[in-house]
Amino acid sequence: MDYYNAEHYPDRTAAEAMQHVMSHREEEVFVLSEEGCLQLIEALVRLAVEDYLRAHRCLPCRSARQRLLEIEAFFLSDHFHSLTGLDGSAILRIVRREAKKE
Repeated sequence: MDYYNAEHYPDRTAAEAMQHVMSHREEEVFVLSEEGCLQLIEALVRLAVEDYLRAHRCLPCRSARQRLLEIEAFFLSDHFHSLTGLDGSAILRIVRREAKKE
């Protein structure tokens, strides 16, 4: 099967990737390991912390303040607690302290 890029040229890389994905059995493609899930959650939290610190550096910009509020809401959400089992308000206090040090 041929795959084409946005300019309508044959895209060999996409074709090889699709062939690789399609050659695996469905059960193999969608298996989630506990370790993989934990790594994904860890990466998500790490990115939220990095985003918070980056936005804090841009204050008093209005969009940065809005981003901080969104990230704070994430840390304080039931979703965060369900994912991590951690107290989001305690994590947020630590992140805020780090932001003030910078």
